[in-house]
Amino acid sequence: MEELEICVTHDEDDILVGLATGHLRLWVGEQSAIVTRFREEPKLKIAECLLVGGDMEEIRTMGLEIEAWAANQGCSLAVHIGRRGWTKVMDDYEDYGSVIAKEL
Repeated sequence: MEELEICVTHDEDDILVGLATGHLRLWVGEQSAIVTRFREEPKLKIAECLLVGGDMEEIRTMGLEIEAWAANQGCSLAVHIGRRGWTKVMDDYEDYGSVIAKEL
């Protein structure tokens, strides 16, 4: 799981447990994979793409399927968590700003 090398919130075991318990969902294409989860906030339900890797065109196609599924599940916002470079690929998404973090 190459994408996990830059993931500070989850390791491989966390992902596997999340998938086994249904807290995370794995979407698999021919050359790509995406891990998603729901997040509930007071005003909306969010579909988050936590880990994304593979062929860019396939990822975009899979993203459309995930968006339709998420909307059907009551989500009103889709969020991709990742490096800033994704804003160039996901040009139909709005850049809401950066997430910054500091280890304590």
